[in-house]
Amino acid sequence: MEFEEAIKEISRVNLADESANGEAEEDGYRDNEMSQYKTGVKLQGLIEEVNNELEMNYSENMSELFVQFKTIRNILLIKPEECMNVCLNKLNLHKRMNYMISCENYDGIAVELSNIVFRVHGADAYTSVGAKHIIDVVSIQQNVGNNQLQESRKMKKYKQKDYSEVTHEIPEELTVSEYYYLVARMKHVAKYEDNDVIRKTAINTICLFMLNYLEYDIRPFYIEYAHENQRELVDSFNPSSIKAVDFFKVDLVYAKGIALMKGFEWEFAYDKCFKFYKFRNERIKCLTALGKKKELEQELREYMIHILKQENIHITINDILLDLSGCAFTGFSKTNAMRLSDVIVKLGHLYQNVAFYDLASKIFRSFKPLQAKCLFYFQTGHFDKCASECLKLLKMNPELYDVQFNYGCCLMELNKYNEAAKVFKKLRDEDQMNVNVVKNLSHCYYKMNDLEKTLLNLKGISRHDMGALKEYLLISLKNNYIDNVKWALKRIKIDKMIEEALFYIISNNIISRNDILDILRENPYCDMNQIRI
Repeated sequence: MEFEEAIKEISRVNLADESANGEAEEDGYRDNEMSQYKTGVKLQGLIEEVNNELEMNYSENMSELFVQFKTIRNILLIKPEECMNVCLNKLNLHKRMNYMISCENYDGIAVELSNIVFRVHGADAYTSVGAKHIIDVVSIQQNVGNNQLQESRKMKKYKQKDYSEVTHEIPEELTVSEYYYLVARMKHVAKYEDNDVIRKTAINTICLFMLNYLEYDIRPFYIEYAHENQRELVDSFNPSSIKAVDFFKVDLVYAKGIALMKGFEWEFAYDKCFKFYKFRNERIKCLTALGKKKELEQELREYMIHILKQENIHITINDILLDLSGCAFTGFSKTNAMRLSDVIVKLGHLYQNVAFYDLASKIFRSFKPLQAKCLFYFQTGHFDKCASECLKLLKMNPELYDVQFNYGCCLMELNKYNEAAKVFKKLRDEDQMNVNVVKNLSHCYYKMNDLEKTLLNLKGISRHDMGALKEYLLISLKNNYIDNVKWALKRIKIDKMIEEALFYIISNNIISRNDILDILRENPYCDMNQIRI
């Protein structure tokens, strides 16, 4: 087969959505989108055959075809070869960049982009009612010399069809150099960034920026650069439109997976996206949410062994606690110690064994293992131990709001209401509209027989929480505080429980039926036509 024909055949088959029998062949997977970005394993034999032929019969007059094929080969197999410098200087910028991206040659990409510096900014987008939207707003600034930055992207408003009033900004079309920069940055951050939070945020921001500019199309896709300032989205359902020249894949599987995770589509996110790529933390989150303990255990063990190998520790893990107890972690890099500690914490969740949290804390002393230990003790009913761990955390940082809250809850479970009230009073003073804090404080005062403070706190949040208002009404009714009852009936939503309370009030002559009706007429939540008393 001629090289040109072989390349076209490889592109055609890899991009075809369905096999001859209407089903995706690879691994029995039937998802159409998957075949658009899964590897070229279907034609691995043909790819390697052409690759060997090219290397054996290479001549200078076929250098462009050579680089063109190598680019496609690296992308389809996701097994990049080392970047070869054969006649790269004779290729145009696009072909050169395509090839270096496929080889993950970040040093070469950096040289090409040395005169182009961008700063990418991301921010959360919100709907008109304050709900966070899935797509981030991003802008780009470009270095124009002398460390001066100027806006390189004009922004335009985009009406989001799912919300009647919300708008968010998306950029106009990117230049070729901007797009190459984003692709290179995405791949570089994914491979080299050690900080998991920074890595996720950076990749997500970059990917979503590219997705926004491509018509809000959240899926992996192919891009073809036909001319320097022109591109088109390749129609994957029409393989004849695929050209072998200037062809490369932009892999946005990560962005699609994050979008699915945000929609709680854990199984789709795992099966369609993270399963085939080295996004370990994302895979772990999906498997945890899906409750697939066997797969999760294997994933965590493999990740743990991977981290240990980076520190030149090669051991067979049979009993994790026993095998790791003899390891010295003092020489570990901070990054790997933190990663390993996090894996051990997750194993503690999986096995429900507090010893894993102690091991995680030994590997890397931080809040996370101790917080996990607190939660474990609380869930298993060991409230005295939970309170003790909370105090350890508060010694490390006395201002941890959630730890103080958990400590107060432990004291309540231990019937130490006076101490718990002091904790919740401090938290309430910091945030008077935190419903859970005020409810817990009210409960403490109620157990301490301080009805005045109980009702005062419930009344303070009753406008924001109907449950608190209902509790205020029932406690007032039980203690015959008639003015409080009347105040609550003017504001409360009428449900079955409140209807029963109204029958009780009338039947026991606490308030007359006519007075009740007059009160309810002032209630904005009450439909007098539905009242049957």
